[in-house]
Amino acid sequence: MTHQPPIRIGVLGTHSTGKTTLLNRIQMELPGRELTVARTGRLGKRAAAIGLPKMQHHTAASTEWITTQGIADDIAAAAQGADVVLVDRASFDARPRVLPRGP
Repeated sequence: MTHQPPIRIGVLGTHSTGKTTLLNRIQMELPGRELTVARTGRLGKRAAAIGLPKMQHHTAASTEWITTQGIADDIAAAAQGADVVLVDRASFDARPRVLPRGP
């Protein structure tokens, strides 16, 4: 029997808005429903630990690292055979800040 790809729940949003807290609550609920869970996250802290800027100070290099590391973490979590993968800070959230241009 082949294992189905996991359900992925990705959360993105502004710093300190409750993304991790939400995923923690979801993670606590799923095993009670007989679902196995894998988790990604801590990308900002990991980026800072290797000297990359984060949040509003993103550079092309830090954005590239966070995006590729987030994707790699997602793939690794899915490879664990979990039913659900919770993705804290989906790749889209790592983009550099772009200010609107005037006419």
